[in-house]
Amino acid sequence: MLVTFLTKSTSTVSWSKILDFLLSRNSNDRCRSCHCVTTAMPLTNWLHPRATGQVKPFSVPTSQSWDGNDGYWSTFLIQVGTPPQTFRVLPATNGDETWVPIPLGCTNASIPNPPSNCGDLRGANPFQVHPSQGFNSDASSSWQSNGIFNLIREENLGIHENGEYGFDTVTIGADPKAPTLPHQVVAGIATSNFWLGSFGLGPKPINFTAAVPSFMANLATQKLIPSMSFGYTAGAKYNTSTPSFGSLTLGGYDKARYIPNDVAFTFDPNDSRSLTVGVQSITAINTFQGTVSAITPPGIYSLIDSSVPDIWLPRAACDLFEQAFGLSYDNTTQRYLIDDATQTKMNQLNPTVVFNIGPLADIRGKQTGSSQASSVAIELPYAAFVLQADYPLYPNATNYFPIRRAANDTQYTIGRAFLQEAYITVDYERSIFHVSQATSSKRNDQQLTAISSIDSTSDTTSPSRHISDGALPGIIIGATALFFFLCALAFFYIRRRRRRHQQHNPPNNINNTAPTQSQTQTQSTNSHNQFTDLSSYLSPTSTSTSKTNTNPNWPPPLEASTHPAHRTPTPLSPSTVELPSPVPVHTLPRRHQELPGSPAAGELDVKRNAVYELPATNPTDAHSQVKGEIRRKERPRRNLVLQL
Repeated sequence: MLVTFLTKSTSTVSWSKILDFLLSRNSNDRCRSCHCVTTAMPLTNWLHPRATGQVKPFSVPTSQSWDGNDGYWSTFLIQVGTPPQTFRVLPATNGDETWVPIPLGCTNASIPNPPSNCGDLRGANPFQVHPSQGFNSDASSSWQSNGIFNLIREENLGIHENGEYGFDTVTIGADPKAPTLPHQVVAGIATSNFWLGSFGLGPKPINFTAAVPSFMANLATQKLIPSMSFGYTAGAKYNTSTPSFGSLTLGGYDKARYIPNDVAFTFDPNDSRSLTVGVQSITAINTFQGTVSAITPPGIYSLIDSSVPDIWLPRAACDLFEQAFGLSYDNTTQRYLIDDATQTKMNQLNPTVVFNIGPLADIRGKQTGSSQASSVAIELPYAAFVLQADYPLYPNATNYFPIRRAANDTQYTIGRAFLQEAYITVDYERSIFHVSQATSSKRNDQQLTAISSIDSTSDTTSPSRHISDGALPGIIIGATALFFFLCALAFFYIRRRRRRHQQHNPPNNINNTAPTQSQTQTQSTNSHNQFTDLSSYLSPTSTSTSKTNTNPNWPPPLEASTHPAHRTPTPLSPSTVELPSPVPVHTLPRRHQELPGSPAAGELDVKRNAVYELPATNPTDAHSQVKGEIRRKERPRRNLVLQL
């Protein structure tokens, strides 16, 4: 647990030295006493090195204005060139390049009768005190032209345009301390199909004759942001009481701008449609036809793409919306329009549209008949669908409903209108993203949270708790001290158990402990004394052998010995036989059979395990008489040894 904690809690060099000192001295002895598992690798080798300053997510500043010819969108500031030229652009969740308008887009060659403020309408801020018609590459000393190429983005929607590509310095925001990278891919656009410039949020390289890293990838590689990730919501101007500008965070997300949920989405295998979700259902409430369902299970697969404003749906779903909301279809612009009378009635009904979206695997599960799939509901008010199309789409501002007829399933797209009420968090390094209900918030209420790189810690895109840098060293030292305290406690506990075990189970000195020299001498003396005492009765030279003992107390009562004899066994010799003792000695009768030439049975001082000397009349015959019986009745315990 401690190693896991220290691995996740990266340490500076100074704290690594402290840990090396604490863990290297007598570490093997500590671990042996604590029964720990050790390795040859120092603990600090498991810690990930960290720079002295932690990389924080970057919040791209908004322009504090609403721009666009297909609605009012919250734009963000970028700078291109040397000296920098400032533009108000839109984030592109499905793009990898930086696009800016060029002066050609404000000429008759691109649009008829361009207005005088065309450059400002397309997001170009004044340059060197003068109005700008777009990016002037001749005024940038760092510009390197690369040629004219196709704008591949949105070709699946039938939009085929070209751009003037090159390399230049790009800065996110207008602050001098904002992230700045030289030699980035920049495309100048003149088409009215992309009225505003855009900033690509994707990590894929741009292929010319050789692959060139994207701006997002370069930001993460150069540690200007924590990882290749972002969080974005488009903002909503229709909240008349508190208009909410958009929010774009690079390398993390803003916890104050969404309501969290537990649904996680994985990237689509097609890297050109990574942010694909399963639209399980789209339900409209309080319409002219009551509650209607434009999309029903099992649903469809749709790409979340902020580069376009519209929601591209199957023709049947568009027809249902047309009837439920009283729309009219414009064949010229291929858009659904809202007249003033219809809008007035709808404002009174105040309908809402609910999108239920889930991961791709869940949609496939429902198609195969599995249980209810997980999903998240995103609710959009009617105001989110009332957008204004302006020049050059229409001569005057015209209300339209942002749904489009998709020719096939490759065109199913959820555009910027959806992101007015949704917040998307994308982690490119882990190939996952989240979609949540967005909330309005002011800039001073930001709660920026970093998404760490997959090469460092393992944070996820969901909200999590983070440890402050000031508390981290104290936590590491405290955890280390606790670790050694637990090891010491385990050592004393095991030691105490061993002592108790020895007290309750004393060692067997006979079997396990060899006697000391003094003990051996004492035992030998005792045995000799016993043998001497008995020899006075058993020896043929003794005077007591030829007469009967007149002592009335002889023989004494036989008693079992309460103390085992401690002696070295005497090896058998031809003159020594071992007789079995089938019954305890103290149970023998007082009268014994007398052996030839031996004292009377009453004179025998029989003791257990004693050695008796028999008369040496004919040892060989005595040995042969008992030899067969010994083999039949031999027992390993309590034998009487008779020495002939």
